[in-house]
Amino acid sequence: MKTRRKIIHILVTLSFLLTLLVPMVGPAGAISTNRVSKIASLSDEFFGDTGVTLTIKEDSDFTGDFEDGDIFQLILPEGVNWWKPTVAITGVGTTASVTYDIISDQILEVTITNPDPDIQEAINVTMNVEIDGATGDIAVEVDPLDSGVTGGKYVFARVSGDKTTAKALSVETIGDPGVGGDIRIEELSLDALGYDAQYIKLKLPTHFEWDGTPTVKFSGGFSDISTLVTSSAVGDGEYYIESVDDQTVKIWFNPVGTRDSHVDRTQRGIITVSTPINPDKDANYGEVEVSISGDVADDADVVVAKYADFGVEVSVDEVKEIKAGKFGEELDTITIEENVPGTLVEGRDITLVFPSWVKITDASVNPSGGGLDADVGTVDGESNELDITITSASSGSTGKIEVDLEISVEGNKSGDIEMEVDGSKAGIPEGTKLVVGKAVSLVNASVDAVKDVKIGVQGQEIGDITITELVKEAISDTPNGTINHNVTLTLPEGVWFTSKPKVEVTEGNLDIDEDNITLGTTSGGTADGVLNIPIKGSSTKPSTIKVSGIKLTVDRTAPTGDLMVKVGGGAIIENQKANVGWREGQAQSGKDTVVDPGEFDTGTAVKVKVANIVTPAPGETTGTSVFKIGETSYTLNGVVKTMDVAPYIKNDRTYLPVRFVANAAGVADANIMWNDAEQSVILIKGDRVVKMVIGSNTMYINGVAFTMDVAPEIVDPGRTMLPVRWVAQALGCTVTWDEATQSVTVTQ
Repeated sequence: MKTRRKIIHILVTLSFLLTLLVPMVGPAGAISTNRVSKIASLSDEFFGDTGVTLTIKEDSDFTGDFEDGDIFQLILPEGVNWWKPTVAITGVGTTASVTYDIISDQILEVTITNPDPDIQEAINVTMNVEIDGATGDIAVEVDPLDSGVTGGKYVFARVSGDKTTAKALSVETIGDPGVGGDIRIEELSLDALGYDAQYIKLKLPTHFEWDGTPTVKFSGGFSDISTLVTSSAVGDGEYYIESVDDQTVKIWFNPVGTRDSHVDRTQRGIITVSTPINPDKDANYGEVEVSISGDVADDADVVVAKYADFGVEVSVDEVKEIKAGKFGEELDTITIEENVPGTLVEGRDITLVFPSWVKITDASVNPSGGGLDADVGTVDGESNELDITITSASSGSTGKIEVDLEISVEGNKSGDIEMEVDGSKAGIPEGTKLVVGKAVSLVNASVDAVKDVKIGVQGQEIGDITITELVKEAISDTPNGTINHNVTLTLPEGVWFTSKPKVEVTEGNLDIDEDNITLGTTSGGTADGVLNIPIKGSSTKPSTIKVSGIKLTVDRTAPTGDLMVKVGGGAIIENQKANVGWREGQAQSGKDTVVDPGEFDTGTAVKVKVANIVTPAPGETTGTSVFKIGETSYTLNGVVKTMDVAPYIKNDRTYLPVRFVANAAGVADANIMWNDAEQSVILIKGDRVVKMVIGSNTMYINGVAFTMDVAPEIVDPGRTMLPVRWVAQALGCTVTWDEATQSVTVTQ
């Protein structure tokens, strides 16, 4: 049993191997290479030369396969008939020939005569057919019969019932008037539009009309249509353009030849039409669609243009946050783009106008599209306006200008940065505005308790002040273009720090120079009215500075109400006038007393209320003295007293003897000291030491110098006379002048 099964298995295997040696198509020994030159697109009414050639060629290694008398057939599918094909045999030096018979509408039989066994020969058949109901892929079948030809089926055409396709080669933006994109109407298959005179109609939508006669170009299989005539009675190769009405044109044309006297077209026909369009006053903005129809051509609707109002679109890629008080802040790209070519007029200016608290420190423009070109005006770092000049208008296609700006924002501002585009002379509608950025504050400040402080009282404690960075590096150790890198707390005039408070970083990694924290003089001349905090290192995460142990002295010149502390300094406000300027991406030379490029006359980032200034209760005032010009008598709290020298006026300033003005300001006689060598007088009141030198305009308060507009002097009989207002205010007193009575009042 095992032996029998083994024999059966061997026989099955041999049978399988033998089948692999037998060709799948054609008779044994047949070997030719068959191919079609292309696959043609045909209409369901096609009749003629498809332009396709079927080639049956001997293999180069088997040149004797074609034998004398060989017969094979070419069979078409149902719905396709042979129509006057040509059959020929070729080969270098061959004397062979072929004949054919149309056995039926679908069968063509070919006979080979006298082939040369030593020459590689090929049989070429032109696939001239008539479509009679077939659709889809059309294949010719090669039936070798008993010849040396390889059999098989070969797709040579595809048949569609559709006649034409239509599309716009582009969609153009137009104004009043304009030219839309060209329309391309193309046969979907050979002879799809046939050989008869016909028209294709193009109609515009309501409120649009043809701006003159469209131009028409025939190409591909219609290249023989070239003669423009003046009537719709078109002959072979002629065309005519008829204006039916303002909205409608008809293109009449006649392909060369007729179906009966057939002239072969081997390419599909193409018609290209221009679209000059003129909208009227009631036309709607948006897409302009041309409706296409015809005798034979398929209906289609094609968008050729976008009708837009003359004007521009102004946009910004992103509304970025811009740090107030910093140099080198860049807005995202601003784009000014035309709706219609030529909107931006050559030789005209576009002006970008920013709020007064913004200065433009650098600018560049990148024009593109339609030949548009533009230049940017000079950037001086001092203006909030930028002029862009159109040096060449766009044509044919819309243009745009991309604008990149670097700006400087005043340190105490925040909120939307709205840009206005003033370009009415260049074609931009008036009132065009756009938010291009958002100014953000860098720090805020708070106090843990708002207390009352009294006028005329020294060393009054207030709550702790906290300064918080809102972003990292808001407080900089190396600000751009900056001379100093301090954070400052500035008190109002008439208020000063009684002593230096404690300063520390309580959160984050900001590094302050604690050893060099100092008290300074305000711009108004109040000594110790400014706390300077030097910065050694910027933060990598938002940090917090705490100022504690704050004691203030409030003199009689301070008004009642809110006591506001200004937080600023070059470490926060880079673009204050105390620093050097900034322009074109780098620091500029400048002075600390003027507003340089990119700078503002603002050194304050934020203000914080730290106390209420109140009037002392009755009895808390330590004394009021009244002095009259030219009189040696004066009153102290209503009691008449006498001096040895009368007050006088010099250079619009009232002078009093040193001892009496010092007493009036609350300085005891023991705290009035004279230095003969220096010709100076020193007055001590509480923790305040005031020094003045005869003949010098410089006064020192706790060692800090500031300038007076007059100088102390000595008068007969050897009395030192001091300017009462400067001395009294330096010692925390209030001074008032009564013109009617020619008297001065000093209140402690």
